[in-house]
Amino acid sequence: LTMTFAHLEMLCIQWTATPPCNWFQDQKTLNHVWKSLLDELRKGRLTAATEIVDSTGVNVTFPLSIGLLQGYVQEQMISAGFVPTGWAQPVLTIANLAGFRGDEAKQQQVRAILDRYCVLPSSPGKEAWSGVKTWSLYGTCVGQQSVGLSSSYHSKHFEGFG
Repeated sequence: LTMTFAHLEMLCIQWTATPPCNWFQDQKTLNHVWKSLLDELRKGRLTAATEIVDSTGVNVTFPLSIGLLQGYVQEQMISAGFVPTGWAQPVLTIANLAGFRGDEAKQQQVRAILDRYCVLPSSPGKEAWSGVKTWSLYGTCVGQQSVGLSSSYHSKHFEGFG
């Protein structure tokens, strides 16, 4: 994640007049925001409200992990190479998480990341669990990377074996 940020930081140095890079006064400011963001992540302070309600009637929150942020920003950076200002989206993600656009944008960004990875895959005939946001409903991150789906196609050959 630090290498990802270093790459974004170098891009922002080159694009100081372009949003969201122009939201940062200089490289030092951007670096400070990054270190503060990592600290918040490590302390579990970047959270989104779940559907789970505690005994006092308050919605339980679910924390964003460093790994989920890494995966999300990495995906954005892969896509960034195909459009002229694609790098702006991962920088905007960092700016949102750092609170540059307010608390609501920060929470929306956390939800977007959790919704990307902590949701069950859609499967025809399995509507009861298709698309369930596990982080919000159950307070745990289970997504398509954790769930295997059986194919209705039966073959004697499995990826070239058999």
